[in-house]
Amino acid sequence: MLDADPTFQPGGDRYLYVLNLQGAPGIAVPRPATPAYGAIRDAFSDALADIVAGAVVQSTLDAAVEDIDDDIEANEGYPTS
Repeated sequence: MLDADPTFQPGGDRYLYVLNLQGAPGIAVPRPATPAYGAIRDAFSDALADIVAGAVVQSTLDAAVEDIDDDIEANEGYPTS
């Protein structure tokens, strides 16, 4: 399907998407393989929004780590059994 659209060809505006799709299996995974993913996603998303709005990077990321750690502790490490 991508072959039919010239914007997905080398030099096209969307060729970067093709490169990302081709490289994804070797460089990325869809999400962390952890039941804490929701907490990680929310903490990172909130931290990123705060940093973009002008928050201090280090303290904002430290707070995100605390939130993630608190979630994992509250769920007893997400035991598998």
